[in-house]
Amino acid sequence: MPTSWIPSHHQWTKMPGEHPQGDKFQAALFMLFLGIWISDSILHYSTWLNHVIPLYLRLSIGLSCIILSYYILRRSEADLFFRPANYQFPVYHGIYRYCRHPMYLGDLIFHVGLGIMSISVVSWLIFGISIGLYSYLSQYEEQRLIQEFGDKYLLYQQIVPKWIPSFAGIMNPNLFEHSLFKGIDKP
Repeated sequence: MPTSWIPSHHQWTKMPGEHPQGDKFQAALFMLFLGIWISDSILHYSTWLNHVIPLYLRLSIGLSCIILSYYILRRSEADLFFRPANYQFPVYHGIYRYCRHPMYLGDLIFHVGLGIMSISVVSWLIFGISIGLYSYLSQYEEQRLIQEFGDKYLLYQQIVPKWIPSFAGIMNPNLFEHSLFKGIDKP
């Protein structure tokens, strides 16, 4: 589900790094994905693999992905939007300790969950376009965040992976003890 549908997101007037059209791009692509997924689930023009993989397996894996997606989106929303509006430092606490773009990751996992439930080949093509869009948006936003935060964000990029979560923060609780991160307000 696009992050633009999270009501608290629009309570903030300035989010450093956001692409000015990012929410519109995400919403449009999600609506396209959902429309194709629903129509293919009804008309079955590219769901021929449904006969190969049992429904119980598709539903259990797909729903697990959707639940994981919901958790990631809610955690990233809480860690980003329900904190003091201190933009002197990049957000590095909570779920942002493990992945630099957890909202995008949550959106992509949601798409995967729906795609697994119906095995719609056409919706998987739209998923590929989604990966391209999120790569573009994250690249744009990271360049803006480097301009905004400088060395702090460059260091954050070195420590935290962009997409695939790293659990180094669990294994090494002192990971963010670098002098650049001193004084960051944690919620």
